[in-house]
Amino acid sequence: MTRALVRLEPPYTRSGGSYGDAIPLTRGPRLVRTNGMGRWHRPRSGVHLKRFSRTVLHVWCGQAIHVGDAITAVNLPADELLCGTCEGRAVGAGHPGTGTPLNEALLFEPRSSAPPPARCPSWRLMEHEVSGLPYRGVFACPVCGEATRTRAAGGPYNSHSVVEGHAPGPGLYAPCPFHRWDFPALRDGVAGCGCGAPTRPQVVAS
Repeated sequence: MTRALVRLEPPYTRSGGSYGDAIPLTRGPRLVRTNGMGRWHRPRSGVHLKRFSRTVLHVWCGQAIHVGDAITAVNLPADELLCGTCEGRAVGAGHPGTGTPLNEALLFEPRSSAPPPARCPSWRLMEHEVSGLPYRGVFACPVCGEATRTRAAGGPYNSHSVVEGHAPGPGLYAPCPFHRWDFPALRDGVAGCGCGAPTRPQVVAS
């Protein structure tokens, strides 16, 4: 860890269980990330778990980072991104801001406004919905219209068919306001969200 440490919040939790072997950290790095993360985060709290000889930082956006995998910094490196959720929550809780201006360096991507998935959600269809599709040969994906096929999945003890993975085609149905494309289903051969909610916003008269 870097020597420039900042105050951390207590690792308060409403969950039960014994934390007798955990040592709360009172100080930690100002900014942290791992090699696999696309942006920097603000640590909220941290604990050293004596039983496992591991130190874990919990950042303001809800993720946990093992210190052994962490990269730390005092200031945001040039041309890199800062988690907007972490910064906003830390500042709102009374911690000093990083000084990052409200520009493209501060990033928050709510799931509700995320772009269409890179992979067509047809792989989530229930087994009985896939069973009516041809096992061999190319056909139009029932969820997005893209040319695809089915493949075997599940191994010898849970063998079943799924739609082969592919990028979504232009026929992908409009996102559900509650689930986006997480629970696709077919009704009379028409794709939509399994919850049955209308995919287009409805105007309610006052």
